[in-house]
Formats: sequence, structure tokens, C-alpha cells
Amino acid sequence: MPDGEILNELGISVATASPTLRERELALAVVVGIMVGFGALVPFANTHLPRLDSFIPTVEAIIAVTSIVTAVLLFGQFLFVRSLALLLLGGAYFFNALIVVPHILTFPGAFAPSGLLRAGSQSAAWLYIFWHLGFSGAVIGYVFLGDTKVADGPSMSRAILCTVMIVVSLVCVLTWSVTGDTQLLPTLFRDETSFAPLAIFATGASLLLGVAALVLLWQWGRSIFDMWLMVMLLTFIMELVINTVMISGRFTLGWYFSRGLSVLVSAIVLIVMLGETFALNTKLMRMSMLLQRERNNSFAKVEVVVAAIAHEVRQPLTSISMRATGARRWLDRTPPDLDEARANLEGIDHASTRASEVFETIRGLFVNSDAEKRLLDINSLVLHTLRLLSDELKAHSIEVKLQQTCDLPSFMGHQTQLQEVILNLVQNAIDAMSSVSDRPRTLLIKTERHGHEEIVISVEDTGPGIDPEKMSTIFDKFVSTKFKGMGLGLAICKSIVESHRGQLAVSSGINGGARFDIILSTGPTARLSRNELPSLKPSSDMLSPVVVAQTSHFDRG
Repeated sequence: MPDGEILNELGISVATASPTLRERELALAVVVGIMVGFGALVPFANTHLPRLDSFIPTVEAIIAVTSIVTAVLLFGQFLFVRSLALLLLGGAYFFNALIVVPHILTFPGAFAPSGLLRAGSQSAAWLYIFWHLGFSGAVIGYVFLGDTKVADGPSMSRAILCTVMIVVSLVCVLTWSVTGDTQLLPTLFRDETSFAPLAIFATGASLLLGVAALVLLWQWGRSIFDMWLMVMLLTFIMELVINTVMISGRFTLGWYFSRGLSVLVSAIVLIVMLGETFALNTKLMRMSMLLQRERNNSFAKVEVVVAAIAHEVRQPLTSISMRATGARRWLDRTPPDLDEARANLEGIDHASTRASEVFETIRGLFVNSDAEKRLLDINSLVLHTLRLLSDELKAHSIEVKLQQTCDLPSFMGHQTQLQEVILNLVQNAIDAMSSVSDRPRTLLIKTERHGHEEIVISVEDTGPGIDPEKMSTIFDKFVSTKFKGMGLGLAICKSIVESHRGQLAVSSGINGGARFDIILSTGPTARLSRNELPSLKPSSDMLSPVVVAQTSHFDRG
């Protein structure tokens, strides 16, 4: 996408961004200030003041500098926005900057009694008329060009160069026309201080063009730039009103005031563009900082995902390795123990399936996986999870006590993710109890109701427990109570449970270990009928050789 289109899309170009309420109020305040000054001038506009020959060179030098800077900024906007209207207006300000130079040089008394460049008494006046007629016409052209664009590429720079050359040629021709043979010029001034009727008609024509441009901008203007251009046009019109109907000649209070308005006309757009440029640069810097922060967050997310995968896949890979070693050992016997080898190969199959499910679980944390949720029987989910870890429970001599409440409501959830939570909690309990030697290693797992619309799955061990000072941070990322822990398992578990609109809580167990409660809200979800639920009775081959103590009861609350 070209730079100009990006600027338009983001609304960060002064030529395309819409004004805010605060900016509208500021523009209105400027208009009110100008109107108050104009109203105060009216009774005294034709009061004659002393002649200051240095006034015109000073004022118009300021106009030349502000106009050339404004033209450069407008040409810069054109390069981004590619709007022909901005190119034309930039040319108009460049025209202002150039035409004031011969106007200063030809103005009587500025540098010579009758002006330089072989000027006559009418030369400066005609340059003033050309100056204001040309600018009014350019603003009308700006409005009619509207959103007309030019193709991006080298042609844009050539367009600016052509505009500059045309303006320079035009100013040279106009200057030559009013200084070549001044006796042929129609009379605008009877003497150095009083206007001729033709001057009133000429400035009136510029005034009508300015009013037309203001009306057109009022109807079609939309951007910040258009709003301030209207303020500039209003100032421009007031200057012409003073020169047309309020004063009779030069060096009156109104004449001096109108030249001050000329400076304001040239400066308004410049001040606005500089102010908006600084504001937009600040906005761009803020956007850049936000993008950088988002980039850092994206890298952090990638790091978390990689660490989470490494954390979760390590367990099934370790199981695959151990079972492969066991299967090889049983096959190396004479005669081979095929039953044991087959059991180990089945374990490898289960572990590889679990490793595959890990990737689905991690992926589900970062995408919307509601479509993969379905009605689950929590009791069956717990039984299936314990079956996956039966060998590890046996290897660590851990007794499992399973207490399940019958007739639990069904739960709408993601089976793989919830199974991963239970696997993590049980595996953490196994790791915690591996160092216990002074008391029985017991794992108590309960499923029960909590109120009318919540199910609680409790996992409690008889390990060393959790330091009370770490209870509040146990679910934070990269916080671990294990020597080689990565600190992601419980953080992932908490994220999964919360994505199911549940809670994961930790507390100290009755026997000194740790207790984790998975609290799931069933809400108004539909419940499976008893015929649709798998049997709750654990079979001997499912959990053997794990010792299971199951106590079932019906919630009568």
C-alpha cells in the first residue's frame, strides 16, 4: 500500500484527518478574535496615520517567508496524499511568496521614491490585484479538484517541479507587464494615497472570488486543513473588505490593519500545519511505541508457547522412552514375555496420543476452540486420566483414593484441555510425593457438587505441601516450586480452567500436602441422561494395580 493511502487509512494526515471538537472550538475562538478586532476597527478605519516607508518591506518579507515555508509543507503533503488540490494550493502559496518580491521593489517609497524595476505609480497596485486574484482563484481550484489523485512515482516530483516553473514564469510575466510600459496601465491610484474607482472594482472582484471560495469550502470541506483554510479565507475577505469599502487610500488605520491581516492570512495555514505536524508526529511516536510493545508481547507469547510445549510434551516423551526400554527388555528374555511387551507397546501408543493432544491443548489456548467443546461426564474424564498415569502411580508406590459423586450434571467443555489440567495436577502430586518416606503416599481425588450449578474436582496429596508465602503466586508464569520446573504447568492449567468459566484454587491439604480444586460452572447447560453416560464403576484393568477406594452418593440438596 502506498504511503499516502496508509496515511489516509490511519487518519494521520492534516489534509485528510477530520477535526475534533476541541479543534473546532479553537478555530471558532480565532474567528471570534478576528471579528472583534475588525469590529473595533470600523469606526476608525479611514483615519490617516503617518507614513512609514519601512512598513511594507517588513510586512511583506514576513509574508514571503511564511508563504514559502507553507508551500514547502503543502508540497510535502502532496507527496504523501497525492492530491492535485494540495499541489495547486502549494503553488498558490509559492506564487504569494514570489509576487510580494516585485511588489516590495515597486512600492513607492519602500526603496526608491517611485519604486525600483522602472516601476510607475500603478505598478505595485496592479501586482497587489494580481496577487489576490490569483490566490482566490487557486483556492476555488483547490475545492473543485477535491480528491483527484495522481499516480505514485517519479511523476509526482516532476509535477512539483513543473508547478514551480509555471509559478516563476507567471510572476516574471506579470512583473514585466506592470513595469515594461507603465503608461499603458489603467489607473488604480489618483495619487499616492487615494484610490481610483477601478481599484474598487478590482479589489471587489478578488473579494467576490474569496467569498465564492469560502462558500464552496463550507459546503465540501471535511478535513482539519479545510477548516483552517476557511478561517484563512475569512481573514482574506476581511482584508479585501477594508480595502474595498472602508478606506479611501493608503496609510490609513484600515490600510495598516489590512496589511496586518495579510500577514495573518499567510501565517494561519503555516501555524496550523506546523502544529498538526508536531501533534501527528507525537501520535506516530506513540503508535510506534505501541507497535514495539505489541511486538515484544508477541515474542513473549511465542516464548511461552515454546516453553509450554516443552513442558507438556516432556512427560509423554519420557513415558515413551521408559516403555520402549521396558518392551525391549521383555523381548530380550528367553523366552520373550510377549504379554508384558504388548502392554508396554500399548503404553507407548497411549503416550504418543497424549503427546499429540498436548499440541491441540496448547493451540486451544490461543485460538477460539468453542466449536470443539462438547458435553462431558466429569467422572469418566477423571477415570480416563488416571488410567494414563497408572504406571507412574504404581512406580512411585502411590495409593489412589477416588471418591466420585454419582449423578453429576454434564459439563460443556474441551475434553483434551480439561484432561491436561487433571494430568498436570496429578503429575505434580506424584513429583511432590516422590521425596516422602515418613508417611504413606496417598492421592485423594474427589468429584462432588458445590451448590446447585458447580462441580468440583479435588486433587489432594500427602507431599510436603506449598510454602504459604508462595500460595499467592503459584499460578504465575515462570513461578515454580520444583528445582527444574519451568513454572508454566499451573499457569496453563489456570488459563484452561478460566477459559471454561471456572476457577482453579489451591490450599493446604488435611494431611499436610497440597490441595487443588477445579471449580466448574455447569450453568443452564443440558444434561446427559443416565443411559448416555459411561459406567462410573472403574474396572480392574483400567486402574490396576492402583488401589481405588470409591464412595458414591447422591446429592439430595
